[in-house]
Amino acid sequence: MAAIAEIIDTNYIVDKSGNQIDLKATCTGKTVGLYFSGHWCPPCEDFTKSLIDFYQKYSNKKQFQVIFISSDRNEIEFRRYSSSMPWLILKYSERTKKQELVQKFKIDGIPHLLLMNADTGEILCQDARDQLQTFDKQGENFPWNNIY
Repeated sequence: MAAIAEIIDTNYIVDKSGNQIDLKATCTGKTVGLYFSGHWCPPCEDFTKSLIDFYQKYSNKKQFQVIFISSDRNEIEFRRYSSSMPWLILKYSERTKKQELVQKFKIDGIPHLLLMNADTGEILCQDARDQLQTFDKQGENFPWNNIY
């Protein structure tokens, strides 16, 4: 089983239409971004646009998948915000799992994009947002290994 499936149980992951997704089948061999964000956060709104653009251009070429982990305050906000996202989603109802991930990866603010190797669980880049928004907008050095 891919390490990402051990970190995030496949029962918790859906696509934006709400369909259950087999994490192992979808993410094996890929770099996975755990994207912590919320619609009420203006920097999140801005970064989400940049991440969607990057994802649509490069997800296939760079073998990249994203899992959205919401910090929205209610399910209505969550649904509205996540409806524009082309990637996988941790269900809003999984607040306990979300909090476990926040603690496990020491997420102290949003937006936050953490990259990991889906097969090994190795963290490749703790602050991929900064890399994508500031230093490497075209992703030439993606997945920005060992940049913390």
